[in-house]
Amino acid sequence: MEGNPQARLRSTRHARYWCAYHFVWIPKHKDILVSEVAEYTKEVINEIVAELGCENLATNVMSDHVHVFVLCPPRLAPAY
Repeated sequence: MEGNPQARLRSTRHARYWCAYHFVWIPKHKDILVSEVAEYTKEVINEIVAELGCENLATNVMSDHVHVFVLCPPRLAPAY
């Protein structure tokens, strides 16, 4: 973790943490995440991540699935 500047531990008043989550979504209909829909999906994901107080490490919208890699404070459960 020392070589990567993003890999620094984060802190709250009571904890030091590194809670990174990798989420994958697969839509019901294949090849729907293209052009404007893909861009809009990425914008919405970035807004939600920022609103929750998380840090977006990577977002990749493919034509048939979405990958999101985020760093969240420990007060947030991945299911939330």
